[in-house]
Amino acid sequence: MPPRQPPQFISIFLFIVFLWILFSPESPSQYLSFGTILAERVERHKAALEHLNASSWGDFSPPQSDSPEDFAPTYVNLTGFRQGDGLAWADLSRFQQQCQGWSHRINPPKAGHDGLMHGEREAAVWQNATGMLKGQWVRKDASVQRGVADYNLSTMAPEHAWPGVYSSWSRNITGHEGKMVLDMIDTGRNVREMAYELPSDIVDTAGGTVRTAKASLEVEDVHGTGSTWEVRMYGVQWPRTGTILLTTTSEKFDGIFGLPHLAMGPDYFQSSQRLLSETLANVVRKESATFFNTMSLPWSTRRTRQAST
Repeated sequence: MPPRQPPQFISIFLFIVFLWILFSPESPSQYLSFGTILAERVERHKAALEHLNASSWGDFSPPQSDSPEDFAPTYVNLTGFRQGDGLAWADLSRFQQQCQGWSHRINPPKAGHDGLMHGEREAAVWQNATGMLKGQWVRKDASVQRGVADYNLSTMAPEHAWPGVYSSWSRNITGHEGKMVLDMIDTGRNVREMAYELPSDIVDTAGGTVRTAKASLEVEDVHGTGSTWEVRMYGVQWPRTGTILLTTTSEKFDGIFGLPHLAMGPDYFQSSQRLLSETLANVVRKESATFFNTMSLPWSTRRTRQAST
């Protein structure tokens, strides 16, 4: 007597189970795929940390709006900080000078003093940087205009599949003004503070102390995209000057690794470089040990939130 064939529905059920196992996020093939992606990301972060540690003040010197024609620009090998990435840096020096001016107006040096190593300023403005700042933002045209076609995303982050040049960009601010809220987060937990000394040939205007900082920024763009974008930023704080420098970090921009190059001078650069060299190394080590557990970046931004209109 020939063997009985299993009912057809059982064969279909077993086939579905096989497909579920094969394509499940927890299947061995998916683990291998995710593991490869995350391992490559860890290696990129390690390489970025090496570039940060090996760089010096002045290594990142892109042409400015007032640079002479014979100016020889220099760049660093970090995503977004390379010449071929196409980011507009023509207003970097203006940004740095403006930040320095704000710091001096809020907490000016005493007469006859240029540095801070011996208490030439009054008490710290934000010793513990926490709280919420609310205000208005207004769009200001930059010296160089950039559009979607000016960026070669496939070169900046080749491991990602980017939409075409006519696709809309997430978190793009297209309006001319709106409200913004900066929420400084400093609970005292997971905060690293470092006292430092600089070489004698560098005047320390940064204050001798630097600490990690993070904040959540909410930008209303009701008249542009019709949305309110929320983003998490990380950076450093110099308590004695009331200065905080924050940046976003993504696959398109190694912001936290290049942050010292955005600082206001060699003392700010060296102090933030020392702090980030230590803290980022710890993050990368943890990332290496637990990279199977998460697909998010250690410095990831928050998801966007649609605004009511």
